[in-house]
Amino acid sequence: MTRRKCMRTTAWGLVCVVFLAGLAPGAEVYVKKGTWIETLLATRDRCRQGMEDIDIVLGPWYRTAALQAGSFDKAMFPEQGVDLKAKDASGRPLWRRGSFADGQVHKLQAGSACATYLFRTIRSGRDRELPVALGSDDGITVWVNGKKVHAKDGPGGVGGRRTM
Repeated sequence: MTRRKCMRTTAWGLVCVVFLAGLAPGAEVYVKKGTWIETLLATRDRCRQGMEDIDIVLGPWYRTAALQAGSFDKAMFPEQGVDLKAKDASGRPLWRRGSFADGQVHKLQAGSACATYLFRTIRSGRDRELPVALGSDDGITVWVNGKKVHAKDGPGGVGGRRTM
């Protein structure tokens, strides 16, 4: 089964993704610490416990350039379907490989009313739930397998933890 995740964050988006898999169902994964980054790292470490036996393959991240969206509700080309080989009118790729390490905050440079899309394929040997923790200092939308599963417009700050 293929899991696809496409995220949109507008203006100076800070996105952090931690995959919380490998623990027994119902196990507490969240570890509260003194700061947001300490909390993130402790939670990530808790999630890594037992992950050696999990049949999950995390593909590379891809990203678009900052796209002038105008508003949070305006759908841009990635929302019509992800084609990693797509090119613009001048032949330049619309997607490029990102170098985003999991469990870290990444600053996405963008202007006002811009959207940057991130995409990743996650493969699993079986159907399962994969909770993920996301952060953004602006609006964020998340799709899984082409279905919108989360959307929130407005400021949240990098410490604004959103878990799905």
